[in-house]
Amino acid sequence: PQSQIITMCLCHVTLPYSFNKAPIYISWLPLQTPSKIKSSILIIDDDKNILKILSKLLEKEGYAVNTTETGQEALDKIKNQNYNIVLIDVKLQDVNGLNLLDQIHKIAPDMVKIILTGHPSDEDMTIAFERGANEYLTKPVRPEKLIEVIQINLKKEQKSEWKWKPANVRLFTGV
Repeated sequence: PQSQIITMCLCHVTLPYSFNKAPIYISWLPLQTPSKIKSSILIIDDDKNILKILSKLLEKEGYAVNTTETGQEALDKIKNQNYNIVLIDVKLQDVNGLNLLDQIHKIAPDMVKIILTGHPSDEDMTIAFERGANEYLTKPVRPEKLIEVIQINLKKEQKSEWKWKPANVRLFTGV
């Protein structure tokens, strides 16, 4: 019997299929198990004090936090690492946060995107939701409110996160 193994990630569940009358076994694994993996958050703000305060608050709550002051660096980080949530300031030095939101949504449509702004407007709120924001919060935001919004959105994300991704694909021919 000839077999070929193509490894993409860890395997967990095996399902039988057939191809040209030969059995094929495909293993699948959930992308992540929400209870065992620490949620990660990227904070994008050009104010170093806000980055420091929010980082400490969220790390204290058990989140893995990464920060950046620029839109370009944020895009680079999102392309190279998976985040559960991104907090985006509207007024950044190098780019408008709403334009950045649009780019982030194209790269990571399933990631939770929360706008944090010190200059709220109905027009910006409408644009934010049209471009994929899950929440629109105004600064200063109460720590309890931010934590609550993050927790609610993570629960929603985790319910939809149970997507199955290919694990080991084992092709058995002539078995």
